[in-house]
Amino acid sequence: MSLFRRNAEDRARRERDERDRRAQADRDRRDREDRDRRDREDRERDRRDREDRSRFR
Repeated sequence: MSLFRRNAEDRARRERDERDRRAQADRDRRDREDRDRRDREDRERDRRDREDRSRFR
């Protein structure tokens, strides 16, 4: 295999790996944001439920 071809394949592999890493980081960030949003919504719902229960006692 020529040196030029090997360098081109190595570069393509590095670029693909970097794209994969970035895509995974984006997925992780979106998952984390979704989880944080759900947690916030759950806490807000729990707080409203507690307020409603205390109001009707």
